[in-house]
Amino acid sequence: MSQVYFLITIPGLEDLLKEEINLKCPSAQLKVHKGGIEVCESLEWVYQAHYLLKIPTRILMRIDHYKVRDFPKLYQKVAKFNWNEYLFHPEPELKITCQESRLFHTTKIEETIRQGLVERFKTQPLKEVWKKENLGPQEVYFRFVNDELTVSIDLSGESLHKRSQNVIKGEAPLRETIAAALVFDACRFQKFESLHDFMCGSGTILQEAQHFFSANKLRSYDFLNIPVFKRLGLKKVNSLDDRYFSYYGGSDIDKDMIEKTRNSLIGIDLKVEDFFDQKKLPENSLLLMNPPYNKRIKTDETLGDFINRVKAKIVNEIKPSSWGLLVPSDVQDLFRESEGSYQRISIRKFRNGGLSVVFVLYKNL
Repeated sequence: MSQVYFLITIPGLEDLLKEEINLKCPSAQLKVHKGGIEVCESLEWVYQAHYLLKIPTRILMRIDHYKVRDFPKLYQKVAKFNWNEYLFHPEPELKITCQESRLFHTTKIEETIRQGLVERFKTQPLKEVWKKENLGPQEVYFRFVNDELTVSIDLSGESLHKRSQNVIKGEAPLRETIAAALVFDACRFQKFESLHDFMCGSGTILQEAQHFFSANKLRSYDFLNIPVFKRLGLKKVNSLDDRYFSYYGGSDIDKDMIEKTRNSLIGIDLKVEDFFDQKKLPENSLLLMNPPYNKRIKTDETLGDFINRVKAKIVNEIKPSSWGLLVPSDVQDLFRESEGSYQRISIRKFRNGGLSVVFVLYKNL
């Protein structure tokens, strides 16, 4: 049984998500869209995608598609649809978007959909497992475009950047999905022995690199409670037999953060140390950092001056085999095609927490 899925990602990371899918759970039917990847695959494929993929933020499944131009037809379609296959909670959260359609009044659309659901559940009520297991409402997406309605259901539950329940965060945390994308982006070009982050904060980049090929079984996913998937039973998903690095090293000037983080990051060498005190790195080393943007974490100089000092320290003293920085896009012009003995091999623009940023990556020639 094949279904159409849409894997949502931050716009600008679509090509990386496509490569990650091909690496970890390949699909012959894959289309790239702005903000995500559409995949046509089996129900079983969803297990691999949720446990192994690290770049998507959410996975949706298309469950219906039809033309609708009036509210009576919308009501009839909703009232006749077999929701018992896909819902475990009778009052889902509705996400409604409209574009170039006769139906555009979202309040009236939601009211009509809920009336249709009530009518459906009069004759075919859902099992009350959600009460016994205290399951929250699911998200159902109704997307109206040119009078065509696509109905999709969220399979993930909480955003996939939330890897587990117990996570230590710094003052300006980097989302795990972005950190994973940065690591994957850098490691597409060459192999390294060690990864270093000398402004590591809570260690998100290091931890995402360490677990990039691991199956994430530290959290729950909504699809496991959806009837059509529950009938399949639990599927075993193993971690992939691969890794990018033999050594993970991090440091930060924030002593309290390092002490909090040290106990939770097993296999990562953490130190309290100022970036500007760092020494030359060994051969085959990769340095990735997300420096302060002078917003939540302040520096004593302008952002441009600070980034220039960071860059000079890397190029002239630390000298990794390759290095990448995630910085606000308004300092993008500070990064030339060549920096000392380094050549810029990529520059990627996207948004991080509402701020336009660029990830610049250099390689020692």
